[in-house]
Amino acid sequence: MPSRDVELSGLTGLTQAEAEARQYSAAERARIAHHRRRLVHGSPARVRERLLELAAQNEADELIVITITGDYATRLESYALLADAFGLGAAAA
Repeated sequence: MPSRDVELSGLTGLTQAEAEARQYSAAERARIAHHRRRLVHGSPARVRERLLELAAQNEADELIVITITGDYATRLESYALLADAFGLGAAAA
């Protein structure tokens, strides 16, 4: 499978390996830090907790989650972990 491009805070065209190896300027690191604050990440339990907090803060009755990963397999894994955390996975059926 060909390497997929990823977007890292506006830096497009980099593969995961290139993004990890790249030397970032202070401005780029600041931009990354700014955007990282908006992310929900961590263990499935922590992600569930944070998403429920966001839903309550915004009086939302549903959420849309977009997982951005370097490849399709890890994206599916991320969604499966999220589904399990909310009791929606295969184990809940």
